[in-house]
Amino acid sequence: MTALEARRRSHRLAAATALAIALGYGLALPLPFLAALFTLFLTSTANTAPGPKRIIAILLALALTLGIGVILGPIASAWPVTGLALMAAGIYLSTRIATSEGKAPAGMLLSIGCAVIPAIAAVDPGLAAMLIQAMVLAMAVALLCQVVAFALFRATGPAAAPPPAPAPADSQWIALRATLFMAPPIGLLLLDPAFYLPVAMKSLLLSREASTVSARAATRELLTSTVAGGAGAMLFWLLLGLAPTLWFFALWTAVFAGYTGYRLYGLAPTRHGPGWWVNALATLLILLGAAVQDSATGKDVYQAFALRMALFLGVTGYAILAMTALERWRDRRRAAPPAPPEAIPCS
Repeated sequence: MTALEARRRSHRLAAATALAIALGYGLALPLPFLAALFTLFLTSTANTAPGPKRIIAILLALALTLGIGVILGPIASAWPVTGLALMAAGIYLSTRIATSEGKAPAGMLLSIGCAVIPAIAAVDPGLAAMLIQAMVLAMAVALLCQVVAFALFRATGPAAAPPPAPAPADSQWIALRATLFMAPPIGLLLLDPAFYLPVAMKSLLLSREASTVSARAATRELLTSTVAGGAGAMLFWLLLGLAPTLWFFALWTAVFAGYTGYRLYGLAPTRHGPGWWVNALATLLILLGAAVQDSATGKDVYQAFALRMALFLGVTGYAILAMTALERWRDRRRAAPPAPPEAIPCS
């Protein structure tokens, strides 16, 4: 990737994310921070702008995927064991799709449809329907922002090569890890879907980030990116307090996204990989969106932020411990000598 293309990618990410914030909150969408979150996932790795046919296909696929959750919700409510088994199978399958076929956005959306939506629908079907509507609208806004960003900052170089797919055995192992990572947040959603939704979205990020991080590097990558995202959200909130208007909200979003983009695409020196920066910015957007909602409903923003940050660190710590334990178990199985063949008695 040339320096010019890297700069355009960084500017494209900043413009698309800021525009998503402006449209999401300006149009008063339900859960407007989802528009910026989807924009980050779509734009950070995109090589070209989506055409009309692709936009329609993505929206239809999203609606179909989320509709699966509406079907699984009553099953999870009436038959919890069967419902949880189907949700776990959906997470496993979605992770296989994201890693084996290189379709990370599709895999994440399928995880939402197979895990997050059913857990919410089992407790509050009305909230699940609202969340589906919010996600479809947020995706439409994200795709529109991506088209506008590509029109402003056109691609100048060849498309970046996709990351190599892992071996089938590694893909199965990664899918198993992601399924185990999602167990605690699904349980929390069954307790309070509205409050713990950001925690579930964060866990989805962890499951995807952990798919490319070894157990040895997990503490540094997963934990530090979560802490950095939380610190960035606090700084963003303080800066937004100087002039709490939508225009300044979008402006500061462009600044933070541009800062991330310069390091994400190698324009500025950094010790962290691209996944670290995407995870940190996504954590910032999730926490910031929840804080804006708390402020609008009259809740104590700082108390809710502290609780969510503690939960984020908790699920991150669980992901690290689970990954370490699974890797050790896998290494012991590989090191164990094969069992001797059974002797066949002579007749």
